[in-house]
Amino acid sequence: MKILILTSSYPLPDDKKSVPTGVVQYFARELIKQGHEVRVILNSKKYLLPLYFLPSFAKKKIATITEGTYLSYKTRKNTFFVDSGVSVNRLPISKIYPKGKFADRNIVRQKNKILEILKSDNYCPDVVIGHWINPQLPIMNYLKNDLKSRYALIIHGDGYLLAEKNNEYRELIKSVDVIGCRSESASEDIQKILNINEKPFVCSSGVPDLYIEQSKIDVKKFSEKKDLRIVFVGKLIKRKNVDKIIESLKLAFPDKQFIFDIIGEGEEKNSLIDLSRELNLENNIIFHGRLTRDQVIEKMNNAHCFIMISSKETFGLVYLEAMLSNCIVVASKRGGVDGIIRDGVNGYLCEEGNVNELVNILTTISQIDISQKTKIATNAYNTVLNYSDSSVAKMYLENVLN
Repeated sequence: MKILILTSSYPLPDDKKSVPTGVVQYFARELIKQGHEVRVILNSKKYLLPLYFLPSFAKKKIATITEGTYLSYKTRKNTFFVDSGVSVNRLPISKIYPKGKFADRNIVRQKNKILEILKSDNYCPDVVIGHWINPQLPIMNYLKNDLKSRYALIIHGDGYLLAEKNNEYRELIKSVDVIGCRSESASEDIQKILNINEKPFVCSSGVPDLYIEQSKIDVKKFSEKKDLRIVFVGKLIKRKNVDKIIESLKLAFPDKQFIFDIIGEGEEKNSLIDLSRELNLENNIIFHGRLTRDQVIEKMNNAHCFIMISSKETFGLVYLEAMLSNCIVVASKRGGVDGIIRDGVNGYLCEEGNVNELVNILTTISQIDISQKTKIATNAYNTVLNYSDSSVAKMYLENVLN
């Protein structure tokens, strides 16, 4: 089957600064393994040229305000490369400023560029899948006049649908054949927003099959007498609420019997370092910066707990990786894994950014006996066995075609 994926995020070799999420990359690579012919169009945003020459502090400020808009000049350039069998075209599309809207004329131009590429390669997709609403949804709406394919849209967050100024998106979305969301709660929310009879399907991420094959239940770390080891992995941006985790640890463990490993980079890093010093926790908190995926897994294997209580978390693959690593996971309520983690059974759910609630959860984890800790970690491990890349990708395509 020929599958065309339109997306706003895809890791490219020349784009190291923005650290785009790899969710689409994982799906695309797995679909290739399953025998499909996959093409990806990366609709990268191209802003006004002067923005790229701003001093670094101004760029960091923009990234903070927009929650992740990194102004990398290289993303303004067209490029093509093959990623593990996936043909990827980066086609920058002009936009005046971050968080702004794309002009309709630019959407039409982008559609024409995509058609030119497909025509030159004699590629007529059976399915067109868009990840993220803007600009994929309006582009797909124009493509429908030229490509008689099946159209699916995977929604990552509902901001564009909720904003009154974007009423047209709620109309355009009616033209797609199937809708997917990244979590159970998001599916329920989108159903209400759009007032549709059926809930969108849940498009979960998976962990590499090899990781599952090489993994095992190993809960010896819970019986070892040492300080509680906690890990966080992600971008150090405001909505990740890492500062709230630090504050909660200070309150939950006044005797400082914990080690907190923070893995990741972002504009909040210096503020978090300052906070750890203010709370006299600099010996308990380790900032590792960006690590490879294998290094991250190693840190998780040595940790007792993984905590990420982000605001507006659409999924978070690291939750699954932590569960596979026999960690007790604390995740956001109504976040990306709310339908996967069951509170008190295979992890804990905390209101996003709620210090008092997290303190109570940390206190509970520290006080329950070893058998309860190992049971929760074992339940978490067994849950993830159903979320391999291959099984999730197969389910993903079945839902798109349903």
